[in-house]
Amino acid sequence: MTCPRSAAGFVVLLCISAGQAAPALSPVGPLGYWKGDDGERPASAADASGNGYAGTYAAGSGGSTTVPTTKFANPLSFSLDGKSGVISIPDAPALRLSRDLTVSLWARRTADVNDWVRLVGKGNPGQRNFGVWLFPGGDGRIKFQIYNASGGSILELDSPPETATKLDTWFHVTCAISGDAAALYLNGARAATGWRNGEPGVSGDPLTFGHAGYHGFFAGQLDEVRIYDRALSMSEIVYVAQGNGPPAPPAGLAASAAEAKDVKLKWTASSTTPPAGTATHYLVKRSATSGGGYAPLVSARAATIFDDATAEAGKTYYYVVTAVDAGGESGPSNELKVEIRTR
Repeated sequence: MTCPRSAAGFVVLLCISAGQAAPALSPVGPLGYWKGDDGERPASAADASGNGYAGTYAAGSGGSTTVPTTKFANPLSFSLDGKSGVISIPDAPALRLSRDLTVSLWARRTADVNDWVRLVGKGNPGQRNFGVWLFPGGDGRIKFQIYNASGGSILELDSPPETATKLDTWFHVTCAISGDAAALYLNGARAATGWRNGEPGVSGDPLTFGHAGYHGFFAGQLDEVRIYDRALSMSEIVYVAQGNGPPAPPAGLAASAAEAKDVKLKWTASSTTPPAGTATHYLVKRSATSGGGYAPLVSARAATIFDDATAEAGKTYYYVVTAVDAGGESGPSNELKVEIRTR
């Protein structure tokens, strides 16, 4: 068995694409987004993507006020004690990524562990869907690794010694696969390239942060873990590595028509400039009650207008719109109440 090799304290992004049903924030936002802002003694690890992939904290894990420098409010990170701490996200078909994908996270190691440590990944000792590993001891390097269904390695991508991460220092790492071309980035700069040679093995194992279920436990903090079912562009990798988060909310949501099967909505675009070469997308949500319960009507799209063709005569709806880019999803716009007339 080839042991995984990785680096320490940093953020990681990984890219590989999958053919699953489109999640709410597609085609630009994360498939899963775990911010670590769940409290110092959290009950669960919330998923900010809206796709419902909440996780659990094991003993030895919790929240920490030690966080990386970001351009958005970031009160807490995941804290892991290096002995038993791990965050586990239950298996779901959409998380069994086998093509393009991106995993993003910050990490900061506070102690050396004399074993391989998987920072983020999915799989078991045989089938390793994807994994970002920290090298043993004080080496400080990172390995991006994938095994096939037979337990054979199809990708071993290592960061070079001159880019080794250091104790008590936050780093950002990006590992990407587009097609079968793989690349590893540290703090937004390319550090290594390679090829994935075969089909990844997928299994029903949970997605985990800080421990693989085998090998060692990570000692330190992880933060802002994002997973995408697509390969981020270079500008998006740099954007996230620079500490950017979700865009500002759109504003001025209004309706120019309010008929059955024809509610015409419009709004003012987010004031946040998206990564170069990309466009901010918008997610229209609707509820039957004011103040909450909003559900997306369609996947995110780039336009700042939308026609709700499912509105029913005689009903009252409450609409909001959010903005989405590689950094995640914004807060909601103003709420718009629309009463559908009965002809």
